[in-house]
Amino acid sequence: MLFLFLVAHALVLQALGKNDWSKACLNGTCSYDIEKGPTTMGGTIEISGSSSAISDITPAAGWFIQNCTSSTNSQTVKLICVDESKGCGHIFHDGAQETVVRLPDDCGSGPFVRVARHWVPDDQTIPSNVSLNLMRRDAIIPQVHMLQLDDDFAQGSGLHGNVSFEARAEGDMHIGPKQRKRQNGSGYDAEPVTIPTNSGYSLLNDELTCSDGDGNTEYNEIGGDLTLNSVTMTVSVNFVIRGTVVPPDITSLSFSAPTTGNIQGYVSLITSLQGSVSALGVELVNIEFPEFVIDGVMSISPSFAISSDSAGYVQKQTYFDAGTNFAINLDSLQFTYPSNSPPATVSITTPSSSYFASANPNENGNADFEFDIYFKIIAQVAAFTQNVELSVTLHDGVANEMDASPSSGNNEEVCFELENSLDLVVANSGPFFQVFIEANSLTLYSAETTILETCQIVALGPSPPANRKARSSVYSRDSVSCPAPEALSQTWLSYSGKYP
Repeated sequence: MLFLFLVAHALVLQALGKNDWSKACLNGTCSYDIEKGPTTMGGTIEISGSSSAISDITPAAGWFIQNCTSSTNSQTVKLICVDESKGCGHIFHDGAQETVVRLPDDCGSGPFVRVARHWVPDDQTIPSNVSLNLMRRDAIIPQVHMLQLDDDFAQGSGLHGNVSFEARAEGDMHIGPKQRKRQNGSGYDAEPVTIPTNSGYSLLNDELTCSDGDGNTEYNEIGGDLTLNSVTMTVSVNFVIRGTVVPPDITSLSFSAPTTGNIQGYVSLITSLQGSVSALGVELVNIEFPEFVIDGVMSISPSFAISSDSAGYVQKQTYFDAGTNFAINLDSLQFTYPSNSPPATVSITTPSSSYFASANPNENGNADFEFDIYFKIIAQVAAFTQNVELSVTLHDGVANEMDASPSSGNNEEVCFELENSLDLVVANSGPFFQVFIEANSLTLYSAETTILETCQIVALGPSPPANRKARSSVYSRDSVSCPAPEALSQTWLSYSGKYP
């Protein structure tokens, strides 16, 4: 089996324990924890501000909420103070409006909301089955309050001053329901993402039925294929994000993804047509992993993708065939983006791999193809009204070129050039608050290898009869067409070997 492991390791965090719902947030700070599990990343968010800027409407603060849904943060709730000794009155310091409050665990889609409006309704009716339980010792029924809540923090006036936040998230990245408890009974170990061995993907695929000039037809093609023999990666995705909830802003972001891995694959090419072909931005694999979500504030959505860009041009060439194996060992990738402090480190090795190229060169024929494969760890970060994609991209490029040009006599010089390129880049897709002004990147590794570079003089055969030189006018499609017969070399050229 082919295994892609994306497993989270230690994030330098305080213990991500369960939320303490017995302690009210009444001192200008409040935190909310998300435990790692089969559907979520682990992490914590802490907000801070003035004493009147942050409050609490959970039972820990003495409040009972009569009506609340967990599907949205935008709602109007009816609540009653049932224990003044726990601090119900705190929310009214300098007025409840514009206060950021913590919600009970089963209320709202996120932990923190803004009080857009507060009022005491004329209708103080409480259902009888509730009022008996809420009646105070002095037999007085508590006053009913109404709060209009939302997470539209941009509408806040800053009445109570700024509210800052710091969020930390770590990726225990797994896929599907196949989880297993750790031996200590807490948390989850990541199951591997399983892809069948020797998974094959089509990069280019153009086919035509062509005439051979003698009334017969034959199958011709331009084909490029990728075979992934094995992909094994271990990745820990970590974030520290700071900013303000009021007003909504992100002031700093730190992204790291310590990684080790091994990739082995094979890119092949065959062409017996002529023209130009391309297939850009082809998605081959896309696997989504559990998110970190603080609704109304931010979300981090990680994924792993494999994509390709392929392009080629063929002229007056009847047949060209090439294949390149590649092997990449990625060890101990360490980086912090965008600060690059401490400086990034990585070790990449490319074990010996095989290649081959063969052609029956035509007179003045040439073929030029490039295949770029991208293995990409992605984290989509959204906060308030803006979003950005952060990525770690391992790029493997394979270039194949054959060129035939006239030489002395009835000869031609045929040159082959095969190259491999390898790059590792961390990047952001565009601007994001104060953190990124524009799209940017940090190159961690870059190398180019010449696999084959050789030229050979070969003799041409006789030119085909005139009636065979006419290109078929029936069989053509897009920018690809059947080749017109040309003089062929008397020697079939073939090369193979190992690189680097």
